[in-house]
Amino acid sequence: YMQESGIYIHIPFCKIKCIYCDFYSITNKESMISKFVESLIDEINYLNIDSTPNLKINTIFFGGGTPSLLDAKSYEKIIGALNKKFNLSSLEEMTLEANPGECNLNLLKNLKKIGFNRLSIGVQSLHQAHLKFLSRIHSEKDSIDTFKDAVAAGFENINTDLIYNIPNQSLSEWKKDLSKIVDLQPTHISAYSLTVEKNTALYSLTKNNSIIMPAEDIEIEMFNNCKSILENNNYPQYEISNYSKIGFECKHNLHYWKMNPYFAFGPSANGFDGKKRWNNI
Repeated sequence: YMQESGIYIHIPFCKIKCIYCDFYSITNKESMISKFVESLIDEINYLNIDSTPNLKINTIFFGGGTPSLLDAKSYEKIIGALNKKFNLSSLEEMTLEANPGECNLNLLKNLKKIGFNRLSIGVQSLHQAHLKFLSRIHSEKDSIDTFKDAVAAGFENINTDLIYNIPNQSLSEWKKDLSKIVDLQPTHISAYSLTVEKNTALYSLTKNNSIIMPAEDIEIEMFNNCKSILENNNYPQYEISNYSKIGFECKHNLHYWKMNPYFAFGPSANGFDGKKRWNNI
């Protein structure tokens, strides 16, 4: 029996640190990318996998940070190293997280060519004021253009990330975001409630009352509206924050929910071999 499992790789580089983000990321360090890629490959080569022979790797997920800041050549090297270490002949899904306006058509075409078949676009909001509050540096137009470029590059499995429960966001603005995204017809939609995590700028701002988070009943109303709008548009909910067309559920995410093993590489990545968990500092 071969157990399905995944690989997660953390890419920490970002152009700007978002106020709500508690993932490990670094800004103004893009000069370190090539050194980082070498180190990541060393880490992959160093792994001893003899103890887990019966694993069938069917997903790879590059998260961040902003993975789309690396060029296709870097990914070719990383995937080459993974291919030497693991048997990737059963690979079904390889996802890259991308920021709108930070990956052009040419890059997307090259990523598709080297085997990426799923793209996750960090849209977050289609209202300029909310994007500014979230410290996102893209516009609504960037999100739509990047989505259309991804389709033009041949991606048939595209997720859009959205955020609700943003201070001063109205229910009608949230519904408008959902209907514009549904019009684009992605195969998968992630809708996250803005949560205040420790060690973020948002945490400090709410702690000293510079920012007041919406009341819980508003959050619940936004959640319920999201669920009914998306389900009425053929995006059934299959996990708390995730909705997809039938057959396009994120296979990699499901590994976490099913307690399947997954290997992890990169700074702050978390792995699980079926018995014990580990995380990189």
